[in-house]
Amino acid sequence: MQPKQADAEEEHILEQFHSCRTIRTLVLAFPAFALTLWEKALKGKCATWVKGHSSKVISAFLETSDSKMKELAKEELRPFVDSGLLRLPVADGSIKKIPKSLRRMNRKLLLGD
Repeated sequence: MQPKQADAEEEHILEQFHSCRTIRTLVLAFPAFALTLWEKALKGKCATWVKGHSSKVISAFLETSDSKMKELAKEELRPFVDSGLLRLPVADGSIKKIPKSLRRMNRKLLLGD
């Protein structure tokens, strides 16, 4: 099952090589963005997105440092992890994968610096 597209030549934003990586970074850096994306677009629809480039966005929900977001996603994503479609993140401190500029921006938003 693939998401419907208005133009058959145009890839969905979650399937585009560069945009899926940008969205993944935003999910990891901004918990509020992650929650909104999950609630409005992905919750209940993950079976559509666990393959291809979009799987990088989906797996970010298991790697986020926000424990509430991780718990929300875990329940729906567990069958995909069990079947091997998604891999559990390695405890390597994925926050380091977020560019410093976004980490500073997140800190400013959270702390009001």
